[in-house]
Amino acid sequence: MRDHRKVINPEGLFSTEILKKEECILFRKQRIPGLFLLFLIACFPLFGAEKEKQVNLSPYLMTKPQVLFSIKYGDKPSEIGLWIPGPEEGEPTTISDFAIGADGSIYIADRVNRKIKRFNRQGKLLMCTEDVLDGIEAIGVNKKGQIFVIYFGNSSRSNQIAVYDEKGKRVSDSEKRIEKLLEDLTVTDSLVKIEMRGIKRIPGLTWIWCDQSDNIYLRGGNIVFKIDAELKSASAFKKEFPYPSGRYSYNLLPAERYAENILYYLDGSVYKLQMPVLQLTEITVYNKSGSITKKFLLPKEGFSDIEKMVPIVSGGFLVDGKGNFYNIRYPLVCYANPLDKGKGLATNHFNALLEYDREGRFVGVRAIFDGFWIRGDRQIEVDPQGNVYYLDFKSDHVDVMMAPAPKEGVKRNK
Repeated sequence: MRDHRKVINPEGLFSTEILKKEECILFRKQRIPGLFLLFLIACFPLFGAEKEKQVNLSPYLMTKPQVLFSIKYGDKPSEIGLWIPGPEEGEPTTISDFAIGADGSIYIADRVNRKIKRFNRQGKLLMCTEDVLDGIEAIGVNKKGQIFVIYFGNSSRSNQIAVYDEKGKRVSDSEKRIEKLLEDLTVTDSLVKIEMRGIKRIPGLTWIWCDQSDNIYLRGGNIVFKIDAELKSASAFKKEFPYPSGRYSYNLLPAERYAENILYYLDGSVYKLQMPVLQLTEITVYNKSGSITKKFLLPKEGFSDIEKMVPIVSGGFLVDGKGNFYNIRYPLVCYANPLDKGKGLATNHFNALLEYDREGRFVGVRAIFDGFWIRGDRQIEVDPQGNVYYLDFKSDHVDVMMAPAPKEGVKRNK
């Protein structure tokens, strides 16, 4: 298991390890004068370093994560693209989404090389889509191996959908049928009535996935669109997502307090934000006909000491085939972990995936992963059996990781 304490010295930003790796950036941008920086390095323990340590959840992991395979960065079919921007050009671009097939294969959306790629669990390339797509945003895969892609073409800069068969061949007929279903759909929100007129009119469309019955779901803003597996009907719900027994919705309750979230960047800058902490989430579960079957708070039994170590909740959930919930949470102190020696490529440390049972009780810590400052929730998936998959980015490759589901009888974290 990877020891996160070796990635960065959690005693503080200005560790000698960070200075050696990133001194060109620290001094080039001159956020902190060189002599003063050396003074800070020498005196940092005097400035309350104990209060700014990052938490370490590694001892609480329920199962040991394993590397399934590694993929090098590059433009070959078996590689994954990585674009490192200049100082004023935005965030790094690489994998925009990934999915787990019914047979356990891994589908990766390579945004840079503009392809969808399928690998087996040993890392062998099995399939690469036949054409290129600009601006791949999200992918979903059904049990047959059909791939559904949301992308934004450079010409129109609007939502578009692509469908591929299991061999990576474009299926234009399916694309037209989905477009027609959405053209005929009228969605009534609490504030606005939208005549969709096709997928291009869906606001904020950035998610697509398939459930265990091969129904297709798309999310645009607070509206979730469902298209049946046969591509014969479409419907819409307000922020309701697929669940083994039907659908579920979630609502973050107002936070009782706010706390300071401290972000340490590679260039020496420090950002402090007031963030809501320890927010309860109300979960509502519906059956297939839309009737409410249960409603509960998550966590059901109040926040444990482990949950309090990562008090900032993300805005979404993953669900396995048993109906258990998984949520990404963040600590109050976050560091940028350097991945190279001079290009400014880094990940944030760290994201924690916590599991809850179908009644909302805290089960335990399932994964800890570093992620780019954006799209942390696109780097993790859960299969129906409860195995957790995530991407671990390195300087010259990305590791595809799996944390196996705990065996029956494993004691829950407290």
